[in-house]
Amino acid sequence: MTRAKIIKSIGIYIFLGLLSLIIILPILHIVLSAFKTNAEIARMTIFPGSLYLKNFKTVFDNPYTLFAFFNSMILVVSSLFLIVIITSLASYGLSRRKEKVFSVLYVVFLMAMIIPAVSSMVPLYKLISSLSLMDTRLSLILIYTTSGIPMGILLYTSFTKTVPVSLDEAAMIEGCSYLTRFYQIIFPLLRPITASLIIMRLPAIWNDFMMPLLFIRDQWKKPITLVVYAFSWEHQQDFGAIFALLVMAMIPPIVFFMIGQRNIYKAIAAGAVKS
Repeated sequence: MTRAKIIKSIGIYIFLGLLSLIIILPILHIVLSAFKTNAEIARMTIFPGSLYLKNFKTVFDNPYTLFAFFNSMILVVSSLFLIVIITSLASYGLSRRKEKVFSVLYVVFLMAMIIPAVSSMVPLYKLISSLSLMDTRLSLILIYTTSGIPMGILLYTSFTKTVPVSLDEAAMIEGCSYLTRFYQIIFPLLRPITASLIIMRLPAIWNDFMMPLLFIRDQWKKPITLVVYAFSWEHQQDFGAIFALLVMAMIPPIVFFMIGQRNIYKAIAAGAVKS
């Protein structure tokens, strides 16, 4: 390796290291502040003098906190399940059928991605009200599911087109029905895309603030984002407790991301072995 390439590589690593610090330092600040007293936070000390766990006790004393995590989990799991099932099955038909109408439908699905979410707020609010779904978790599940369909169609259709049609033909010869050959033969091959779609949609659903604010009024049905917002107003001077709740709210998506990332690598490796 020449001297110029070595210098270039060192510069790239330094640049990437600085970017990593920019991302990590705010998260590290939140985590450390969750174990500090308010006096230590005011003095802007780097590390806490001791593990001050009273901040987490204050969070758990709030009766809505655990219900908020439960509500967010319901929204995430239900929405992602519906997105995966609907878009994977629809993409299978779109990728296999050669009629022009299916190509038009594919374009229509993709066009939904360019519509700003803000422009649909008013008609969406009227629709949810007319269906008597205000203040229900089902309203959010339906909204998150429909908003994730265009991206799911794009990913699944593109990937399904790379799966050989001979697999479908062999399954048809064996007498497999349409759903059987999809869920037993095609769908297992889509694991990398499924994991990627889940990783992309999970933070958007977990961190969403606007939709729950519009459609949820009952305190016991609010997700974690609204509870964090209300908690920060109720404990404006208790910064340690606010940071503690933020840390708790960050843990589930980070864990899901780490698990999903490993599944992507495993699925890609399995696909490489099979091919």
